[in-house]
Amino acid sequence: MVIGGASCTVTFIDEHSWFGVVAGLHAKSEVLGEYKCREAWLKVQFRKDIWRLQSDCGGEYMGNEFSQHLREHGTVRQLTVHDHRLRTELPKRCNGILVEHVHAMLIDSGLPRFLWLEAMKFAMWIRNRTTTHALYGKTPYEVLYRVKLEIRDIHLWGSRVWAQSLTAGKLDPRGQEGRSAGYDGESKGYRVYWTDSRVVGVEQDLIFEDWSISNETILLPGPPIKRDHTKSTDSKHRVTMEGGPELKHEGSQNVFPKQRDPLLWKAGVSMGDS
Repeated sequence: MVIGGASCTVTFIDEHSWFGVVAGLHAKSEVLGEYKCREAWLKVQFRKDIWRLQSDCGGEYMGNEFSQHLREHGTVRQLTVHDHRLRTELPKRCNGILVEHVHAMLIDSGLPRFLWLEAMKFAMWIRNRTTTHALYGKTPYEVLYRVKLEIRDIHLWGSRVWAQSLTAGKLDPRGQEGRSAGYDGESKGYRVYWTDSRVVGVEQDLIFEDWSISNETILLPGPPIKRDHTKSTDSKHRVTMEGGPELKHEGSQNVFPKQRDPLLWKAGVSMGDS
């Protein structure tokens, strides 16, 4: 289990931008509700409709209510044949990589296992902001939002942090110790795990004990990213991926054009640590 009671996760990946979303679920029956939230998010924020949904033949996708919802919104369902995971390889592979990252972060930080969902969301946050060969050196965030990010001062997940205590007495310590649990998606704050109360909160002004990741080599759970100074033409250094897997796609060079209206979302469910 995890804080909040989630026992599994569902992963949605946009095939155009490769932007991924992971959400915790109490049961697989909640997949439809989470899909509706992502569908509304795309429509309101980007004015886009999901043209096709690709998944396996799991019961969470084949229910009558889910099928009726897809028909009402004109979304074409694409299913994989049993024992053939080629067409859903992207979400399955992504789930496997995220689990490996969670395993490494929990061991390195020494935090309890029930924080696995916080670690998985942070791993997805890193993935969406990491360049990939499939997008010709761009990040999923850059392709989706059409904004180029300059990431700096990323702190290690699980590092010790100190927040100012506003309720401390005159002789009490002014700082409250916690552990970094990633970034909050609804505010400009950090998620902090308080070891004494075993809850996760959101804080803004923190002091981190670790070194911020802004040096020459960005240490991420995966292939290292190095700044290439030799290929830079201006004051901003170009960031390139070294040692990462090269993903091949069938078709012409216009597999990922700059503007592409049809959206194909791929979904996959992963069971958490009980």
